[in-house]
Amino acid sequence: MAKKGRKSIWKTIKENLPLLEQMLSDRCTEASFCKSIGIGVSTFERYKKEKKELQEAIKRGKSVVVQAIESALYKSAVGFEYEETRIETELDKKTGKPKGSSKITKIKKQQPPQGWAVCFALKNLAPDKWKETNYIEGNVNHDLKDDLMEIINNGKIETPPSSKQ
Repeated sequence: MAKKGRKSIWKTIKENLPLLEQMLSDRCTEASFCKSIGIGVSTFERYKKEKKELQEAIKRGKSVVVQAIESALYKSAVGFEYEETRIETELDKKTGKPKGSSKITKIKKQQPPQGWAVCFALKNLAPDKWKETNYIEGNVNHDLKDDLMEIINNGKIETPPSSKQ
């Protein structure tokens, strides 16, 4: 005898994977998707961990947004030219109403590269060359246990003699 009752939640999610991809590419949240198909966010999160098919749909949906952000970051890092349109209308000094026709002026402007975008892009695109992590090599011949006991007992600590020669 066939099961009767509510359709499985995974089946509902699976049937709506195209909707999920579309909503994510339109910058909606996973929570809004859950609300639209009537499931709880915690249930969705559980299936997200278990179902590879769901993980891939999320990745595809978010890829559109990621590409748009990458494009905007690139433009900010290298600078870009854009056109600004101004509409100028002469106003009557007495009435404050427009007099005559409006004049449309198009102005080409240059947005210079943004330092933060250049820095961010280089750190992520060429981390071996641009990372900020510094490594210090050396030996530490000092026992921190003694320092901690000194702090506990006296409330102060004496610094060890410098190992520089």
